[in-house]
Amino acid sequence: HPPLHDGGSRIKLYVLEMQPLLGSSYHGVSLPRPSPAEQPAPHPPHLPQPVLVYRGEECCARVEELQPGGAYQFRAQAVNGAGMGRWSGWSTLGTAADVPLPPPPPALAATPTATTLRVGWSAPDARGGRITG
Repeated sequence: HPPLHDGGSRIKLYVLEMQPLLGSSYHGVSLPRPSPAEQPAPHPPHLPQPVLVYRGEECCARVEELQPGGAYQFRAQAVNGAGMGRWSGWSTLGTAADVPLPPPPPALAATPTATTLRVGWSAPDARGGRITG
């Protein structure tokens, strides 16, 4: 939703930044760089650097190439004829887990007997979920 107050000048565009939380990753496509006038304020060095994921006129953006089961923080900013507004607070959002990748092919886990095989395999990448059962 647009801000309640536009500062007396029509909003030209919105900026959306994202940062992965611990254990999440982002494999994004190259994104447009902000102009020098739109550079964000300095960021504390102990936190991951935010990534610009959207600049445009809409109040909605599709952020792709995220990790299944990942957690991400987002913040938004509005820009009008007078300049850049303050950043919103951070919101924490997460992607859904995905089905796991297939495990490697099963192999013998012990010497076979005349009537028994012990078969074993490795656990697959759970892709953000928990393997159950």
